[in-house]
Amino acid sequence: MIKIINPLDRRYFALQKQNQLVMKCEPLAIVLFKEFRSNRCNYCLQESQTNRCSNCKQYFYCSISCQKSDWKQHKNECQLLNKIGREMPCNMLILIRLFQNNVDILNFYGDVDKDIDQNIYQQFFDCAAYIVKIASLQNESFAKLMSIQVKIHLNTFTVSDINGDTFGIALYTPANFLNHRCIKTSPKQQNIANCSHFFNNRQLIITTNNSFIQNENDPQELCISYGNIINFKERQQFLKSQYGFICECDRCLQEQTENKDQENQDLFNKKQQEYLTLLNKQKFKKAFSILEEIIIEMPKYYDNDNHPYIGWKMNEASKLGFHLNYLIKAENYSIQAIKLLEPYYNENEQFKELVGRLKDIKAEIKMQK
Repeated sequence: MIKIINPLDRRYFALQKQNQLVMKCEPLAIVLFKEFRSNRCNYCLQESQTNRCSNCKQYFYCSISCQKSDWKQHKNECQLLNKIGREMPCNMLILIRLFQNNVDILNFYGDVDKDIDQNIYQQFFDCAAYIVKIASLQNESFAKLMSIQVKIHLNTFTVSDINGDTFGIALYTPANFLNHRCIKTSPKQQNIANCSHFFNNRQLIITTNNSFIQNENDPQELCISYGNIINFKERQQFLKSQYGFICECDRCLQEQTENKDQENQDLFNKKQQEYLTLLNKQKFKKAFSILEEIIIEMPKYYDNDNHPYIGWKMNEASKLGFHLNYLIKAENYSIQAIKLLEPYYNENEQFKELVGRLKDIKAEIKMQK
């Protein structure tokens, strides 16, 4: 179980084991990037044919059921969005949703006077002034809008699908209180992220990873990586611009001191791109070979042998291997994928498809004997 040592520090400590569930969180608010709004449901987040809200024309849903589920929040913002009458960036959409629904995020980290630079302050000022004017709000609402924007800026999670592709932003609690450390890339590194996070549709899931050291007399602070950017300088720039700090974890100090070569990590990224290119060209045998190399290398980039995204990549290998009639390999990848995914995705349609495919693979193997 999670144990909060000192709530005033807004940190979480635990006596957890490796690869154990820490928490599951539902979003306080979630919005999609512009390019995904028309082909992905704004509530269940599934890719689908959608219909937009006829009044505000800002939110899209795959079904009446999802629209009704989201109405609890959307009913309080719909008229204001209609009055604005233009497509808005996701940071403005999530601001309006939180403000109009009076979502309590006062205890979230972020202070207008301390935690943002002048350029960001001016952006937030202009946005708050615009909303106050268009919604005919009282002047005291301005300060609240400013405060919410700072907390959004410093606490949002970028939401991704099972392949790790990002499509929106969301606020989650208590996951927002987990501090950042980078993912371990060397055995020498100790002060690093000891938890992994991933998404099951709307739900954020946090588990401990390979770097969690169980010590009954010394609870560890639970930390996640805010952005798994491989290049040291790019990672530091991202953390500074988005979250307002420079990371001083063991990995960053090591890379800063040693000027660590990024060749291996760059090669891994190239392999992933090559795999997608080969798939598009329908060169499936070569793509399968590259995919197997990617799966072998993935655990060190997540510092987690059991990260579900590895399971979903194994699911791809299962599907492609079955198509190529590599039945034994397809069976092995299916079994491994099910083991990694079942604790978190047993109701997921793609997981059910994987389980069904394994039955078909076993039947095919039996027929060929």
